[in-house]
Amino acid sequence: MTSHEPGPFVLFDADCGFCTALVRRMQGRWIRARVTAVAYQSADLDSFGLTAAECAEQLHVVDGPRVFRGGSAIARILQAARFPWPTAGRVLTLPVLRGAFQWVYALLARNRHRLPGGGDGCEMPPPTT
Repeated sequence: MTSHEPGPFVLFDADCGFCTALVRRMQGRWIRARVTAVAYQSADLDSFGLTAAECAEQLHVVDGPRVFRGGSAIARILQAARFPWPTAGRVLTLPVLRGAFQWVYALLARNRHRLPGGGDGCEMPPPTT
């Protein structure tokens, strides 16, 4: 995958069962997000200005020149889905909710190895200082 293919692209962690299940659900019949899901491990991250360490830490969505991270990536996925999900995606970008949603996203991402479908492969690497 390169930056010249159509998007938006969801860059997810293929080594994480929780992340893989989440991607299946977002493309499933209830949400039907019109996105292309690609494991970051097989993506040309340099073409997006991203690193494997960044992608291991949180979900990324690349939509043209813009890169959405974490909770903003989830909101962008919802905006690319069937009704009523785009409305939910826009609501999550409101300034009054954006910070709280990013905090919840970060909490879930740090604990994804404990969530359904998660396992040892889902555990996030220790933070770099």
